[in-house]
Amino acid sequence: MTRVLPATAAGSRRFWSLVAAAGAAGALAVVVVVSATAGDFPYAAFGTADPGLAVRVGTPVLRLAADAAATVCVGALVYAAFLTRPQPSGVIGAAAFAALRTAARAAAGWAVAALLLWPFDAAATVGLPVPDLLTGGRIVTATGALEGPKAWLCTAAVAGTLAVACARTLRWRATFGLVALGIAGTLPVVAAGHSASDANHDIATSAIAIHIPAAVVWLGTLIAVLRAHGPDRDPALRRYLRLSTGCFWVVTLSGLVDAAALAPGGRAFTTAYGGLLLLKAVLVAALGVTALRLRRRLRAGTVSPRRLLAVELGALAVAFGLAVGLTDLPAPKFLGEIVSGQQTLLGYDLTAPPTVPRLIADWRIEVLFAPLSLTLAALYLAGVRRAGQVRGPVGRWPGGRWPVGRLVAWLAGCAVLLLATSSGLARYAPAMFSLEAVTHMLVGMVAPLLLALGAPLLLAEAALPEAPADALPGAREWLAAVRSTTVIRLLTQPVVATVVFTGAPFLLYFTGLYGLTVRFHWAHLAMHLLFLAIGFLFAWTVAGPDPTPAPSPPLVRVTLLLVAMPLDIVFAVAILASGHVLGDGRASGNMYSALALPWVSDLAADQRLGAYLALAIGEAAMFAMLAVLVSRWRPAEPDRDYADLVSAWEQRRNG
Repeated sequence: MTRVLPATAAGSRRFWSLVAAAGAAGALAVVVVVSATAGDFPYAAFGTADPGLAVRVGTPVLRLAADAAATVCVGALVYAAFLTRPQPSGVIGAAAFAALRTAARAAAGWAVAALLLWPFDAAATVGLPVPDLLTGGRIVTATGALEGPKAWLCTAAVAGTLAVACARTLRWRATFGLVALGIAGTLPVVAAGHSASDANHDIATSAIAIHIPAAVVWLGTLIAVLRAHGPDRDPALRRYLRLSTGCFWVVTLSGLVDAAALAPGGRAFTTAYGGLLLLKAVLVAALGVTALRLRRRLRAGTVSPRRLLAVELGALAVAFGLAVGLTDLPAPKFLGEIVSGQQTLLGYDLTAPPTVPRLIADWRIEVLFAPLSLTLAALYLAGVRRAGQVRGPVGRWPGGRWPVGRLVAWLAGCAVLLLATSSGLARYAPAMFSLEAVTHMLVGMVAPLLLALGAPLLLAEAALPEAPADALPGAREWLAAVRSTTVIRLLTQPVVATVVFTGAPFLLYFTGLYGLTVRFHWAHLAMHLLFLAIGFLFAWTVAGPDPTPAPSPPLVRVTLLLVAMPLDIVFAVAILASGHVLGDGRASGNMYSALALPWVSDLAADQRLGAYLALAIGEAAMFAMLAVLVSRWRPAEPDRDYADLVSAWEQRRNG
């Protein structure tokens, strides 16, 4: 059995305290050296005045403090949710309690550092010392005009919320929501960084939105494992080793994509920024090779886990220091590059009108959604294979085989999601309201319906083994815990699901939020993720074969669907009756007018076309849901309870 720590816990704590201190000192040294070496070059490159030594050094040091606190916080939350055992009552155990208290303290430090970075980031951007910025209302003006200060305020709000929530949480199932909130807290700054502007910013933003959370989870969970004590420390280490392997590949691949966007061509070899990028890449690659060798020796029993974890901690700490140092330098793509207006607004150029062949074949891979679509398809196929191996009658289809129709529906949903986000349709959609409306309907209605018809929860019950009573909870238990959370139970109430589903488009398009999704790629990604989730919850609640936490009779489902259908028509009519072009106002920076696409001479006509297309796709999806409901309606044979289905499956599987 792999052991995390030696028998003497006090000696282990001293050892890991020294290792952690050395890693922190190394990261701090890297940040200070990079800042001191850069001098006023980052400011001169953008024509900004030197804000002074305090801002030049203080900003990256505070950024390191914020990142370190965020890493400890998120890692402790991941540990509490996925690497500890709850009590039979659902209350967290002692290990999770300690981890949540660590997360609460780290979140408080994260919030303080983020608040301090609000004026420091603004001062660094406008080229003023912090005292000068804080006089005469300049900080208010700078915050309104700049994205960085707003991002740090959002981060501080999330971190402050986490500090309070972590200190008050005692239910294990609530830790999953805290993990999601913690990861979300790392993203606002991503939206205001180097990756979010100029050429290829769509690719870079998606890549860094994957890269940062994966790196934070990797290092943060490592720190949490090193701090752990108790009977579950050895299985926690084994689970961490699997997690870290996945994080390594995600961090490496997403980092390479982001680096290619920030330092195109050979500029990685001719600039200081590119040099640090290469150094960071070499460091992570060396860490991967070394960790692989040590893992093999660990399995053979010829090396202590202490050496493996010490190597990972030291290398990751230095890599984090390099990453913070990079935020203080101008990326090569900003130096001497002449970009077009379309590249500034979209990240790429549109050189020809959107013909049918181009919409089908002119792909631009969306770095977040393409892997998501393929991963969902692969996981489902693996689940079907696993369910076929155990040969149990999950649900109530004859012969114990997984229905082909559900498999086809799920794979079709993944294909629709991929096409809507990465095909030529997705390339042109950000520049044209009509095509954006199509992708919105595909992501928010068609793909969720197909995914819900795939019955992923029933498949998970069939494929995922139940964790032994004396082992850490596994994926089956995680899924059950998430299903039982208050948020999911509320959102799957039929009336609530219908209100959210029908109200979300009105909230997006008629409050100015749509302008943000047009202007900023991060907001566009957030919109797609949000509408995919809302659409899936509605389709699951109304038409999905998976039982919901709050099941409702078919008549109620049909009634709610009949209520939702005319509201979709009202939404389209509201767009048609709108007196202005949506997404072409102050919130979007008049984006559609600024693009001035020659094949979209009439923006209002394009908007009307989008309304008609959205209506057609939306009503088709609604009628499909209605057809599914009617085809499955068996008044003489009411649906069995979810627990009965699972119980029948367990009895059959166990012989």
